[in-house]
Amino acid sequence: MQRGKELWAMAERKRIFLIRHGTPESRDEEKRYIGWTDLPLSRQGRKEARQLGHCFAQRLPDAPFRILTSPLARCRSTAMEICQGLSEEGGSPPTPVVVEALHEIDLGTWEGKTRQEIMEAFPEDYAERGAHLGRFRTPGGESFQEAGERFQKAMEEILFHEHEEGREKNDLKQPQPEGRRASCTEATDCILVIAHAGVLRAYLSLLLGRDMDRLLELPMPYASVTELELCEEKLPRTDGAAEGKTKMLLTENSDPTKTWRTRVYVRPDDIGVRPEELLDEAEIRRLYRKYETPERVIRHMRKVAEVAGQWMTGELNRGRVTKACLLHDLCRTVPEHARVTAEVLRKEGYPQIAALVAVHHDARYTEAEAEGPLTEAELLFYADKRVQEDRIVTVEARFQESRKKCRSPEAMAHHAAMLEKTRKIEEKLQRLRERKSEKPRG
Repeated sequence: MQRGKELWAMAERKRIFLIRHGTPESRDEEKRYIGWTDLPLSRQGRKEARQLGHCFAQRLPDAPFRILTSPLARCRSTAMEICQGLSEEGGSPPTPVVVEALHEIDLGTWEGKTRQEIMEAFPEDYAERGAHLGRFRTPGGESFQEAGERFQKAMEEILFHEHEEGREKNDLKQPQPEGRRASCTEATDCILVIAHAGVLRAYLSLLLGRDMDRLLELPMPYASVTELELCEEKLPRTDGAAEGKTKMLLTENSDPTKTWRTRVYVRPDDIGVRPEELLDEAEIRRLYRKYETPERVIRHMRKVAEVAGQWMTGELNRGRVTKACLLHDLCRTVPEHARVTAEVLRKEGYPQIAALVAVHHDARYTEAEAEGPLTEAELLFYADKRVQEDRIVTVEARFQESRKKCRSPEAMAHHAAMLEKTRKIEEKLQRLRERKSEKPRG
């Protein structure tokens, strides 16, 4: 692994952000197969895209951008709103460049039809698509495999054209000033590519070597971002990889006198991520409606957020904890609700919140965790155990009530472990509060 770390540290890098367009207008309430249909961006979509611009400006304040977009209106409008957001933060965004080959998959005769219409008109084709999603070509259209290859070719032309320009501009052998991140070109450290769910999933499936028939498993909600890094390795050829990243070989120089090759790296948690700033009250209410969360459960979650706020410390991400509290029981009515809710939130583009929710019903707790600093996951866990329905209660009262539901030795053991974990977290919180009160003022 150390070799991989050395390789990563010595790589020349360019960051690529694959962005799915914001929420488009819909023609009607029916769910339709939409590829080349040129839907405009909705009011919500414009808001999402504008916020993306703010986020990029705030998180990468000094990075020069290049913006490339699909020719379809929902992507071009997303690009313009991102530029507006960058401008509002004091940036000078470039003019977006339309790239024809970045358009969505061509659905041929299926375009604009509902699933029911397709099942009735093309029953055999519909069954074939279900069995072989990746390679099935719609009549008059293209397959996901073909769309992914078309998108990949366009990306390679974009990236390697600019990469070679950067090679000509920069002498890669020159040492970089300390503290300065090396880049493939001085002109564009970051490239934003605005496109569509279908082609983005197909492209990522090709890069990751995933089964194309399973491409829908990749999260790709509206206004989500997938971060890649294009790197030129300056070490002799090796199989070393960046720690925590998946590597994908795009091209390798065949000239034996040179020792570089170009790869793209991606972290699994960097696929289809929406900025948490988009998870506002309106978005939370949308999720409640979408997943049919009962009102009584919503009241419980809001009270849990209230309790968490009472114990919040400055070291924690208040916004993230609050949002996790407001969503931790989103799918409370289904079995294994913690796991299911976490999977739903990951699919919706919020992996860090999903990670907190995933363990809010996990009884495992080590001594090292008990003695360590307070974590966001611990605060969510504890706050949840202080609320009975929508009432704040003591830990003992909460567990005395929940113990009545245990019907097996395994359930009793899990209940006891949950109680012990809650007590230990409460002790930690009390210690933190005491230390805070002991600090001299002034």
